[in-house]
Amino acid sequence: MGRRQIAKNTFFLYVRILVTIVVSLYTSRVILQVLGAEDFGIYNVVGGIVVMFSFLNAAMATATQRFLTFEIGRNNRNEIQRIFSMSLIIYVLMALVIFVLGESVGLYLFYQLNIPGERLDAALITYHITIFTFIFSVVRIPFHALIIAKEKMGVYAIICIIETFSRLGILYVIQMIQFDSLVLYAFFLLLISILITLVYVRYCRVHYIESKYILFWDRQMFFMLTSYAGWNLFGNIAFIAATQGINIVLNVFFGPIVNAARGVAFQVQAAVKNFVANFQLAVDPQIIKSYANNELNYCNDLIYSASKYSFFLLYLLIVPLLYRIEYIMELWLENVPEYTVIFCKLILVNALIDAVSGPLSTSAQATGKIKLYQFIVGSVLLLNLPIAYLVLYWGGSPQSTVYVSIIISIVLILLRVFILDKFLHVIKISRFIYRVILPVFAVVFPTLLILSFLVRYVPDGTLGGMVLVLLMTAIVNLVVIFLTGLSISEKRFVIQSIQSVLKKNM
Repeated sequence: MGRRQIAKNTFFLYVRILVTIVVSLYTSRVILQVLGAEDFGIYNVVGGIVVMFSFLNAAMATATQRFLTFEIGRNNRNEIQRIFSMSLIIYVLMALVIFVLGESVGLYLFYQLNIPGERLDAALITYHITIFTFIFSVVRIPFHALIIAKEKMGVYAIICIIETFSRLGILYVIQMIQFDSLVLYAFFLLLISILITLVYVRYCRVHYIESKYILFWDRQMFFMLTSYAGWNLFGNIAFIAATQGINIVLNVFFGPIVNAARGVAFQVQAAVKNFVANFQLAVDPQIIKSYANNELNYCNDLIYSASKYSFFLLYLLIVPLLYRIEYIMELWLENVPEYTVIFCKLILVNALIDAVSGPLSTSAQATGKIKLYQFIVGSVLLLNLPIAYLVLYWGGSPQSTVYVSIIISIVLILLRVFILDKFLHVIKISRFIYRVILPVFAVVFPTLLILSFLVRYVPDGTLGGMVLVLLMTAIVNLVVIFLTGLSISEKRFVIQSIQSVLKKNM
């Protein structure tokens, strides 16, 4: 049942991501046309200040997701409802805290930004609107967490598709209204956030009795949730500093055009990472539930398999992009901001390295013992910001900040595996190397050697050449993954699945 459920949910999530990637990539092109590179860069950096405060709700979201999933695994409905109700109280309080921080600390950071004087008023209005947009996204989290914990990925997929098309639709509406495009864009995103929040609330209220709020206060549960979230908080602060903090540093050194280039690169990264994120989203509840039921062998098997498959899934997508990113950018964007291509290449490599870490983080969350894990991982991740600042201060290029991030990501994989083995006793270093690291290297080295030789003979700058590279990389990667990346049992499963499909169609 577990593996069938993962397969079913993965299918729903991939339908979602196929639709959202196509629409989102087109939306990014339209955004640049409607807003222009400068306003697009301003929106990215202004929105980045608000997103910096997401460390609060991100930490709490992880706690809510973990405890709801854990109790669902134990089939304890009363405890699920109590956790949900207590979480809702905490999120309302958190929304108030975010508003206060946004209008104080965030406002101070806003006035430190390098924004052209003629766009300052519009940027300020956009900033205030974005705070409220973010607040609504915070309040919906317990409802979203309940849907994911129940593994209703089909519902989640439909809601996300609606939101994606809405984001595209507002861009055409903006062009018909004679008003500041940047402010209008922020305002319509607020409306979408409100509507999507209402959809989540309505669905949960109709289908899950556990989402019915009960007025109670449990001091022990409050501290259990907030303490768990508190230890996640440090890791999330480090992550925000490593992303949005560097965005602000780049703005100070180079201005909004570099922010636009980095913004485009991160949109590409988000699009391809969603393929892995959706697979991991389908696996995560099973990892936590199997741990809750003390099915440790199944839990370990999921962790190793998910880490390896996450890398392979992303590798299949990223390799053709790396070989033809310049041409793709020219097709996608009419005006490609400077540094966009190099940012895209490096950020995609970084995403590939991070793909292995997702299931490792989930396994740590499943244990509930996250103090040491978050402290060590968060401390190392936090080094991104000061090191990046020093590199730029000493004359480094904008892309040098991503080189720093890549090195730290590699170090973090080693640390995560060490902690999970020696302190949390979830996995074994030797098994992780044998089942994940060795298969990854056995795929990467031969495929890059073969493709680097073959791609040299494919003409660049043409659609036909692009299609040929896509086919070539897909065939080479799939063959090498099958031959060197899969175990004997995994190969047998693939062959049996293909034979089963062929028999049904004959």
